[in-house]
Amino acid sequence: MALRLGIGEIIQLEEAVGAPIAAIFMRIMSQAWGVKDVVETLRLALIGGGMAPPLASATVTRLVQPGWLDWYWPIATEVVHAAVQGAPDDEAGEDEA
Repeated sequence: MALRLGIGEIIQLEEAVGAPIAAIFMRIMSQAWGVKDVVETLRLALIGGGMAPPLASATVTRLVQPGWLDWYWPIATEVVHAAVQGAPDDEAGEDEA
């Protein structure tokens, strides 16, 4: 399953955590994140990647538990980084073959 934050998911993430994407990006990158930053990023990235919203919510609720947040934080970091600055292998404006 792909993880992706499109514009719609970014707007929902901003609303869910009460902060603009730039602030979320800075919190996650500087390890000053909150639980909602991680949980909502992952939930919305699953939806953006094509998972049905109820399944995405159930998956995150089941998997992201106390004691495991440090395991999921790096994943949320990669997702937010790709949403803000692009994926490392993604050339902006390049057409797909």
